[in-house]
Amino acid sequence: MSKLFIVDGYNIIYNWPELKLLSEESLEQAREQLVLMLNTFADFTGYEIRVVFDAHKVKKGKGSKKKVGKVLVVFTRYGLTADELIEKMINKETDLQVYVVTADETEQWVTFGRGAYRMTPSEFLKELISNQEKMEELYETPSENNRYLFQRLDSRIREILDRFRKGNKKDFDRD
Repeated sequence: MSKLFIVDGYNIIYNWPELKLLSEESLEQAREQLVLMLNTFADFTGYEIRVVFDAHKVKKGKGSKKKVGKVLVVFTRYGLTADELIEKMINKETDLQVYVVTADETEQWVTFGRGAYRMTPSEFLKELISNQEKMEELYETPSENNRYLFQRLDSRIREILDRFRKGNKKDFDRD
């Protein structure tokens, strides 16, 4: 079953020290940095990610949805909180394993009661860091000793390929 992460955007921004500090200078930059981090996570894991930002106090706000990379960025309309929209999103998803990332304890219980998993901002940050480390390990520059694919193969496979390269066809006949 595929996973969907629904992230309470401002909740995360104000609970992650790096983003909280950035938000004091520019809330827009903090939002952009969060979306960038979420895109990296989505690219590596293949999970669906939605981030919801409260705009319920913006008079005449119609709300908006915009795909930024692989992340759906949603701003709520006037009068609709991020929590309310997240709850609606949970109710619509029946085919996905849904995780809601929020520090709001009440929302965590509501999420859990509706069959979704809850994750705190610190738990989600650990998940992002863990995936970042896996990604860096995966894309690490090979050392001099294992630069070539042949050097990274199991010795038994190398031996078979070496015999094949040297033309010992009798080793490969199935008769």
